[in-house]
Amino acid sequence: MRRLIFFVFVFLVFCPAESFAAMPEFVWAGGGLMISDQSSPGYMADTMISFGSYNSIVFFADPMLTLRHEKLGISLGGGGRFSMFSGEIIGGLNGYFDYNNDHNHRRFGVGAEAFHKYGSAYFNVYLPTSGLNDGQEALPGFDLNVCIPIPDYAFITIWPGLYYYSGKHEDNLTGGSIKVKVQPIKPLEAYLGFRSDAPESGRKTGEVFAGIDITIPISGFDIDKLVKFYNPKYPLEINSQMDSRVVRERFISYENYDGE
Repeated sequence: MRRLIFFVFVFLVFCPAESFAAMPEFVWAGGGLMISDQSSPGYMADTMISFGSYNSIVFFADPMLTLRHEKLGISLGGGGRFSMFSGEIIGGLNGYFDYNNDHNHRRFGVGAEAFHKYGSAYFNVYLPTSGLNDGQEALPGFDLNVCIPIPDYAFITIWPGLYYYSGKHEDNLTGGSIKVKVQPIKPLEAYLGFRSDAPESGRKTGEVFAGIDITIPISGFDIDKLVKFYNPKYPLEINSQMDSRVVRERFISYENYDGE
């Protein structure tokens, strides 16, 4: 709890008070489901809250609840997004504190993101603060993911990625990932992917995973637009990505260790 208070304190200190002059606005609410051949299903519920802008930086919070193995987790954090290079790119910085009561894992995470009309990229660093507990230990690491829309079929995107988690007692978890995501309607995304390890279940073995994400806008809700076939114009309009979900590992990565 003390670390959580410290995180909130740092967030408030480094975000100018003027950025909170506007009333907070709920932008969207949603959730998701992820299944894997190496771990139990994981469930998520999240929302984005906008705090307005200051010096052209849009500040937001992005709280999330997770559920896996009948154990509840929580992520608290947010960040800011801003225009760069004469509006050609939207950049973003974010920070989070993650906790779950499955083996009492805790970690901080910081991330950077960039949105361009031809794609986007996301880089995250994960720094656990919990130790070995009942044969599991959260691992420090980082990942990099790139989103590449298919020209003229931009509702389909390809996501190559790299990751590295430093093993404390066992081998490092390091490798690549590939994911295909399809967004047939605005509020629904479905994906299928593979990666070299299964860091969310502490296993150094290949993992096939799939899932769905649901994002329902709270302001300007229009059911007709939401159920209409979604195929955004390519190249993408980057300003429309300002309220995109932050891309990061939703569950804390760890290794299994039997003490031998």
